[in-house]
Amino acid sequence: MKYLILALLFIFGGTTLAAQDTLYIKGKRKPLIVDITIVKKKSLNYTKIDGGLVRTVKMKNVKKIKFYKQVEIASTQQRTTDNNPSKRVNNPNFDEFLSTFSLNSIGTTRFYGGLNYLHHIPKFEAKNGKHHFFAKVGGGHYRRVRSNLFANSLRAEGFYLEFGILMEVSSTRNPKNRFHIGLDFNNRWAEQISFNFIGSNSEVEVKNITEYAIQIPIGYTFRSREGFYLTTGLEITTEKLFPAAHIGVGVAFGR
Repeated sequence: MKYLILALLFIFGGTTLAAQDTLYIKGKRKPLIVDITIVKKKSLNYTKIDGGLVRTVKMKNVKKIKFYKQVEIASTQQRTTDNNPSKRVNNPNFDEFLSTFSLNSIGTTRFYGGLNYLHHIPKFEAKNGKHHFFAKVGGGHYRRVRSNLFANSLRAEGFYLEFGILMEVSSTRNPKNRFHIGLDFNNRWAEQISFNFIGSNSEVEVKNITEYAIQIPIGYTFRSREGFYLTTGLEITTEKLFPAAHIGVGVAFGR
């Protein structure tokens, strides 16, 4: 019976199970009484019978599954058989990726460009499956240019490191579309050159600077089931009155 079930799972590629089940996991003496929500080729998701967070276990670590009631098998791409859009619900078959790498660009007169890494934190997931939390670290090139009508100008160039946390709220109709908001701490090291040209006199000052800023990114994120990642929006900072535009593209992996 065990092999028949596993064969069905591989044939369909990914299935949704509606049952209260007994799950036997390698290395654990006692079986788990759970509600299995998602089964794919390499993993399955389940919750405890009294509710709580969605947990994931790899299929290679599953010894046996005993179903409490009849299994309902449905394509992972299927949402509903009803054509009424008002009855469409959030697709539960979106298996979150653990890691995301992306190239990001932020700002105009203040420019940041570099590599970001997001790490999914599943234990902070909400029960409704809509809120997703990520730890964030990044770094790269930093440049700032400023000039005015009085012939004064300033240029700073160096590098930055950034740490923070990001929350994504997935759409009810399509979990690939998401709203994001975060909180970042930015630390920059740069060589700053100040120019002051008034009449025939000129002054040039060069110094090394260290700057800190708190930043709040807010905007839109797209995460596909295949791992494509796109984010865009605005970034509010403690340094500047007007927010700067940001955009990033990358890849997600690991489940």
